[in-house]
Amino acid sequence: MKMGHFQGIPEIMRTATFFSKTKNSVLSRAIAGIRGKTLVINLPGNPNGVRENLEVVMEILPLGISLLDGNQHVHTGYREMI
Repeated sequence: MKMGHFQGIPEIMRTATFFSKTKNSVLSRAIAGIRGKTLVINLPGNPNGVRENLEVVMEILPLGISLLDGNQHVHTGYREMI
């Protein structure tokens, strides 16, 4: 079974930690994707790095897991933003 990649997750982890923690985050080999119905996120080996990167993605994980379960995502609030 192939793994589909979620490029946005590692991109936001690198970007957020670049501006808030360390410029070295751009050297990260972070990757995220799905295998079957499992979301896989490669995190740094350093415990502080794990904590910092999870803080960045925790807000979006419930939606990602819901989508893997086959649920539809309804975009709400978009019209209010325009």
